[in-house]
Amino acid sequence: MIGTGRAAVPFADARRSGPLGLWLAAALVGAAIALDGAAARGVNALGGVLWIAAGGGLLRITRTGSERARLFMAAVGLALVLVLWVRPFDLVSTVPAFLIAGMVVAWLARGRRVEAALLIPALWLPVHLVVAVGKAIARSVVDGAPAMRTDPPPTGAVVPLAMVGAAALGGLIVGWWREREAIVSTDRGAGGGAGREDRLDARRVAMARESET
Repeated sequence: MIGTGRAAVPFADARRSGPLGLWLAAALVGAAIALDGAAARGVNALGGVLWIAAGGGLLRITRTGSERARLFMAAVGLALVLVLWVRPFDLVSTVPAFLIAGMVVAWLARGRRVEAALLIPALWLPVHLVVAVGKAIARSVVDGAPAMRTDPPPTGAVVPLAMVGAAALGGLIVGWWREREAIVSTDRGAGGGAGREDRLDARRVAMARESET
């Protein structure tokens, strides 16, 4: 539960600004891919800064240090796998990969599962930048030749939003499944005779637990 008072304001702001900032950053990066020249570089820089800042906001949503560390390590590991094995401009592989990765992180979270799943695209960009810099340094040391830059395909502009959307969908799926599990467990505990009102009460309890953790 977010609660009231001054202490709850930063948490509430992080809960709003993190996901919204990530969506906006993805839209800006996608627009930069579609643009050319100085405009593209400026929009891309703005989108990149906002993307990384949104990741920090999403990490603040987690309530405890141990959960934050667990989700961070899981998201960084999965983001590294995505960076190394999934082509960034290939929608066919990007959408299912980010969907599955988002589901994994959401399953590890004790609450705020959509926000937890969004850690995957939020941390993908900084991991991608670190790997790209490392590859560039290694290439310059080995043969001194810069990497050949290729233009993205026409669908490249929608890939950043697809990353965020697929991960968010993964969080929604896990949240729905966890809620369903809680309701089924409550029904079984009541001897299987729960009526419609009991089921609604069980759903409310499950949702309340989700918001409190």
